[in-house]
Amino acid sequence: MFNRLKRLPRKRIIPSLLLAVILVGAGLFIFFAYPQWFGVNVPAGDVPVQRVLVVAPHPDDETLGPGGMIARAVKQGTPVRVVVVTYGDGFAKAAQAFTGKRSLTAADYRRLGEARRLETIRAMETLGLPEKDVIFLGYPDGGTRRLWYNNWDCSHPYTGINGADRVPYASAWKPGAPYCGESVVAALTNIIAEYKPTDIYLPDPGDEHPDHWAVNAFVQYTLAEMNYRANLYTYLVHRSYWPEPLIAEPGKPLRPPKEMLGIGTKWREVPLSKEEIDLKSRAIHCYATQEKVMGPFLRAFIRSTELYGSFNVPVIPNRSEPPALSGREDFASLVRDARTDTSFYRLFYRLERLPDLSAVGMLRQDDRLWLVLQTEQPLSTRVAYRVDMRFFFPDGKVKRLDYEITGRQVQVQTPAPNNLDLPPAQVEGDAHRLLIAIPAGQLQGARAVLMDGETYLGKIMFDKTDYRLFDF
Repeated sequence: MFNRLKRLPRKRIIPSLLLAVILVGAGLFIFFAYPQWFGVNVPAGDVPVQRVLVVAPHPDDETLGPGGMIARAVKQGTPVRVVVVTYGDGFAKAAQAFTGKRSLTAADYRRLGEARRLETIRAMETLGLPEKDVIFLGYPDGGTRRLWYNNWDCSHPYTGINGADRVPYASAWKPGAPYCGESVVAALTNIIAEYKPTDIYLPDPGDEHPDHWAVNAFVQYTLAEMNYRANLYTYLVHRSYWPEPLIAEPGKPLRPPKEMLGIGTKWREVPLSKEEIDLKSRAIHCYATQEKVMGPFLRAFIRSTELYGSFNVPVIPNRSEPPALSGREDFASLVRDARTDTSFYRLFYRLERLPDLSAVGMLRQDDRLWLVLQTEQPLSTRVAYRVDMRFFFPDGKVKRLDYEITGRQVQVQTPAPNNLDLPPAQVEGDAHRLLIAIPAGQLQGARAVLMDGETYLGKIMFDKTDYRLFDF
């Protein structure tokens, strides 16, 4: 080979080498910049189904994620109930296609919501599930994150793009329920207490759609507040450049993006029978309003398998000494790659790498709780780091603590009545790690905490850890 290269004219060798370098470089850039394009093998297996509850953010998610499982459970005679949190009435592009209008009114969005509800009913009947086992809550499409963060208190409800600040649909589970976080938890609590599911299917906390990760957080919150134990299986719908390709491939498995590994989720592929694949395909075609605007995306979920994640609940370690700035520490950590809403910001993130949050954790030490924040790149004063914590107590009370950190300054945020105004007792840090000592007095006796970390440049969220529950 070398001798043949030597015999080639120099003017042919140099362009060939340059082309090879460019191709290799482009391949490496794509691999590291967009790892979600490269699916990975995960263990195959089944998921147990005894008394199933599926929680979906929008009409169609219940089919895209666990549609095959629903068909299997119904055929086996397993009780199944589906809860759809919104009517999917906030999707402007779908509303324009549905109404044929460019300028939309609140009534147009509500018309879309009613149409999407009927689509879900037809899809579930296709899978064998009757209408009586499908519940629509009617909370605001595109606003679920707001209910989780800012509009928790029902005295300050959120107003959706549908023009309402409470559930406007007579067909909903509880018409008139206010658009607030407390109301969502109350609805989920009542449904879970009455139905008593053993297996709950919910959106993955790593889903990039805010409604999806917020619904996951609401379900985790509700279960923790109730101290209710069930098997949880997460399904992924929205992740940049996933699934690929955007065509139906009933002979190929659905695999997680590479970047979704190593963050505490155990993925498994559940093989579907030919009948289950066919039923799921037919159910997907029931969502006419969505096929008009995102048909290839919907059909990309017609695969030979369904993908489910699960995770253990770690215990926050108790140490006699405070954590050290240097070296590895035994704290319960969360690791997440960047998530953004557009490819422009994702490219900007890849170039800047400032907002990359590598871990958020906590450990207990005497009368303090140490919050640990780690970053890939040195901590920057340009970046706001936020940590949201919900503490659960044996008497059913929940206390909330929100911190925003810029530089070494920690500000307590109080967006809800149950927020604690609890400034840190101590703040230490180096280039990549920040340690925040929280006085444990008001938190004594807490049995669990649900927490996440986020980074912002201005008002743009660049990175976010999954919400995870930790036991004390």
